Amino acid sequence: MLGDRVAGASFLDLFCGSGANGIEALSRGAAHCVFVDKSRECEAALRRNLEHTKLAARSRVMIADFLSAMDCLAAERAAFDIVFIDPPYSAGLAARALGAAARLLRAGALVVVEEAYGAPPPGETGLELIKQKRYGAAGLYVYSKE
Repeated sequence: MLGDRVAGASFLDLFCGSGANGIEALSRGAAHCVFVDKSRECEAALRRNLEHTKLAARSRVMIADFLSAMDCLAAERAAFDIVFIDPPYSAGLAARALGAAARLLRAGALVVVEEAYGAPPPGETGLELIKQKRYGAAGLYVYSKE
């Protein structure tokens, strides 16, 4: 779905779990990925996966609540080309995460939100919804920052 936009990109994987999306981005040529999840169980799986794929050197793992992580990254003046947000479905976190991540985007950045299909797109973020796709019960919503 992101095609050649991944190569050389700075990637942020929010609610990363085992890191599958960020690891896929790194394997497709992303320059760097920041992985964020608050679960210590996810951290262990993620670190094993990064070690196994030999991608740890291009990664940063943050074990924190997503809002705390976004505040930390903003304080560091971090900026991303692609953000993938995959919170627990229908937990009401997608809109908050999208709003928090919007301040960390470079011009032309893309944000992909995975949420239950049919969930209303988040409110005002300054981002444009450019694509929606359904995968069974899941929906992917792609936003762009101009």
